[in-house]
Amino acid sequence: MLDTTELLLGVYELLGKYSSADLAFAVEENLAKGISELAITLAAKGALKL
Repeated sequence: MLDTTELLLGVYELLGKYSSADLAFAVEENLAKGISELAITLAAKGALKL
């Protein structure tokens, strides 16, 4: 499971300090990292069927 609570709370706190584009990029980058880490973990456990 990928918990995005902290990520979204961080974005909320940074609204107005950074551009929407920068925040969107940061969210997209961190979601991609989280999803890839989850996929690697599941693959290592043999839980992914490709």
